[in-house]
Amino acid sequence: MTAQLRAQRISVVTTERVSSPGLRVRDVINLGRQPYTNWRGHLSDTDYEVIADAMRTVDVLKFANQPFDSLSDGERQRVMIARALAQDTDVIVLDEITAFLDLPGRVEVMSLLRTHAHTMGKIVLLSSHDLELSLELADRLWIVDEGKVKAGIAEDGVILQAIANAFDTKNVRFEPAIRQFRLRDPMLAITDPP
Repeated sequence: MTAQLRAQRISVVTTERVSSPGLRVRDVINLGRQPYTNWRGHLSDTDYEVIADAMRTVDVLKFANQPFDSLSDGERQRVMIARALAQDTDVIVLDEITAFLDLPGRVEVMSLLRTHAHTMGKIVLLSSHDLELSLELADRLWIVDEGKVKAGIAEDGVILQAIANAFDTKNVRFEPAIRQFRLRDPMLAITDPP
């Protein structure tokens, strides 16, 4: 597969802090269309429509003309997701994309990716340590523990037990029945004032 064909089929968003000196947010998102342009990089009317739709979907229109490097980490992450959507690939691979987002932002981004996958017939594959949110929004889960992989749906007892096996600690346990992590001793949450 050529690099161009691969870029038309798979887009990637990493947790790396991307820097693009001199580029506006709009310019960074425009780069998502590069696999479809000619050697001069000329964008068509269709390209601009796809870009505008991606910016609306991820809610980055409000800072489209700002310098990319002036954005917070969370805003940059949204821009990189918009770039991936503008790339319009069948598969989007994302690595810990919610790492720089606050709780409402994490829920919103994960939800919009799920909606995008379902409405556009795309595959969204992401790695995440946000297990409770993943259990709520993912269609399928893969749990990797000590080199072994368990796969299934959130309602699958095997997956829930795999989560408990992989992430339970001395002080924290995963409760499969409610799909949440809890302190083993609730008194650990209470601390004496200094």
